[in-house]
Amino acid sequence: MAATRAKHHCTIVWGHFNEAESSPLAHLLGQADGFAALDDDAMLAGVARLARGSAGAIGVEEVVEERHGLRYEPPRAPVEELLPREFTGSIRGDWRVSSFSALVAHEERLSRPAEEGQDHHDEGADAPQILPVAPAVQIPLFDFPAGPNAGNCLHALLEKLDFVDANVAAVAERAAELLPRFGLARERAQRLAEAVVAMLDTELPVDGGTIALREVTMARRRSEMEFILPVASGDRIDPLTAAKLAAAFRDEAKLPQVRAYAERVAALRFMPLSGHLKGFVDLVFEHGGRWYLLDWKSNRLGLGAADYAAALLEPEMARHDYFLQYHLYAVALHRHLETRLRAYRYEQHFGGVLYLFVRGVHPSHPPGAGVFFDRPPRGLIERLSAAIGSMERAA
Repeated sequence: MAATRAKHHCTIVWGHFNEAESSPLAHLLGQADGFAALDDDAMLAGVARLARGSAGAIGVEEVVEERHGLRYEPPRAPVEELLPREFTGSIRGDWRVSSFSALVAHEERLSRPAEEGQDHHDEGADAPQILPVAPAVQIPLFDFPAGPNAGNCLHALLEKLDFVDANVAAVAERAAELLPRFGLARERAQRLAEAVVAMLDTELPVDGGTIALREVTMARRRSEMEFILPVASGDRIDPLTAAKLAAAFRDEAKLPQVRAYAERVAALRFMPLSGHLKGFVDLVFEHGGRWYLLDWKSNRLGLGAADYAAALLEPEMARHDYFLQYHLYAVALHRHLETRLRAYRYEQHFGGVLYLFVRGVHPSHPPGAGVFFDRPPRGLIERLSAAIGSMERAA
């Protein structure tokens, strides 16, 4: 009730108002029962008894209608004209909070999650029409829908899933709860669970060996790790531009396809950025003393395992600007590790980047199917970090 907000004085008018008998005040005054039978005198007497027991904290006065009140007369003296103070400062048009999705939007309208840095929500929306293939080579999720709802459902399922203890029955039960929330048929739960559990048992190629997500405990991972990077902040008037990002890729990238991607970065049309860059990394985990970042992708590239061969993932990585996405995420993780690990060394502690195109990751598929891995050179990450800037003030 608003009466609880009063600090020094509160006036309440009480009487036979419409629906007053069901109001909280009727119960507080003890008049809810038999309200209709109370006349004005009985109602006033009840409130007066309450006042007498309040040690002077409550006073009761009867409202008297004044038939001949004073008429309002406007002031005769001229009122001083009030003017707002004139703003003489300057507002920087490049100061804002941005995200990977905003940088690559090409003037497209973003969803609210994408504006907030949750960059997986729109993936797969433009998936091409897929022609059927022979059932003998179909992937387990060959008929699982494409589009943002499917991607969001998959992320929700994997975000809190305990990889070590995951089994088909438990995952199917959780999937059956989630699928209808995203407009998908509950009947898909069993096959989705089978595919997810199989993915956890798949050996993923990384530098120096392989990793199975089944080995990653909850204590050694962080899902949906949020980051906010200051961009050209402090006294620096040196905003982030597409040209700076492109130059870093062109000069420092080691993989030919990443170096070639520099031309696409240069064509990005985002306005120069100062302020902050934010986002969420799907998964960060530690394995063998190294830290990895991982992004789940539900993109449908085809219906057979051959459609998810490593060489076919690279055009998809460029077309959706995932190359830029994971390098920005790598800068965020690199900065985080620098502040948290004693004697941190990029070469020793940064394990790399895994992009899992989930439909193609299965133990029965050729090694590396559905898996894009990169360990960006330190020079590229530091060059991108310098282009983004920091909170340090200029000398």
